[in-house]
Amino acid sequence: VKADRVRARLSMMLLFGKGSRIGECCNTYKADDVLGTMIIQLPSSFTGGKMHVCHVPDDDAGIATETYSFDLGVNSDSAYTCHYLCHYADCMYVIESVESGHRIFLMYSIRHDRSFA
Repeated sequence: VKADRVRARLSMMLLFGKGSRIGECCNTYKADDVLGTMIIQLPSSFTGGKMHVCHVPDDDAGIATETYSFDLGVNSDSAYTCHYLCHYADCMYVIESVESGHRIFLMYSIRHDRSFA
């Protein structure tokens, strides 16, 4: 995939308050041009809400190979800085509960634009 053929399309904006979380989730896209997901966290003041991303192989076992954890600036500079995270479309993710404050995400689908071909 050539870099000049990759596009980001805004999918949704998420507002998390105290107690908000996302359990095990895998974004399922109907289009075959989706490569992954990009999540941008806008400056916001909050605690809690660590994010975990893992890849689950396409086999019968369905066991995650590795899990990566991200705090996205929790308890540090989240109120003043954007943070971002990208993962492949077939990755599973979990966002733990926000303990206090609010956080805002913009979620984009990363797509391969084949209209140039």
